Amino acid sequence: DEFQDVDPVQGQIAYLLGQPGENIEGSTRLLIVGDPKQSIYRFRRADVTVWNRTRADFERWDGCAVAPLSHNYRSSDSILAFVDHTIGALLDEPLDGDELADYEVRFETLQAGTDEQKRDRTVELIVVPATANGKSQTAGNARRIEAEAVARRAAQLVENGEAEWGDIAILLTGWAALDVYRLALEAAGAP
Repeated sequence: DEFQDVDPVQGQIAYLLGQPGENIEGSTRLLIVGDPKQSIYRFRRADVTVWNRTRADFERWDGCAVAPLSHNYRSSDSILAFVDHTIGALLDEPLDGDELADYEVRFETLQAGTDEQKRDRTVELIVVPATANGKSQTAGNARRIEAEAVARRAAQLVENGEAEWGDIAILLTGWAALDVYRLALEAAGAP
C-alpha cells in the first residue's frame, strides 16, 4: 500500500519478493496499491518514476494486470467535477514536450463513491472584486475581503441549517493568513 511513496530500492525489493512477470508457479503474489498524484515524500527519496515504471511493467507482462480505482470515497461529485473542469486537463498536459515525462503522472477522472455524495453542494466560488478604478486589490486587502466573504458564507450556511460550525473547514496555503481568517470568522459569529 502507498506504493507511490517508495524509493527505487524499495521498488526493487518489491520485485524481488513478488517476481512479477516471471510467471513462476507458487511464487509470492505482489499486489501494489497507491495513488501517484499523492507522491509527496521526495525528501525520503520517494520517486514517482518507480510507480510509472511499475505500472508500465504490469501493463505489458503476462500474468500481471493494472486495475485502476475509479471511485473516490473521500470527495463529493461536485468537488471531483470542479477539479475535472478547472484543472483536470492541465494536470494531464506535459510540462515540456508532447508526451508526459517519466516523472509526470497522467490525470484520471474519478467518480464519487456513493449516491449521497452526488447530492451535496460543496463547491462555490467567491470572487474578490477589483478596486473602484478597476485594478486588482493589494494582496492584504484581497485576503481580508476573501476572509470576510468566506466567514459571511459560513455563517449563512449555519444560520440556514445547512451546516454546523464543526462541519466547516477552511484550508489555507500558509500560516500568514490565519489571523485574518480568525478575526473574520469571530466577527461572523464562529465559535
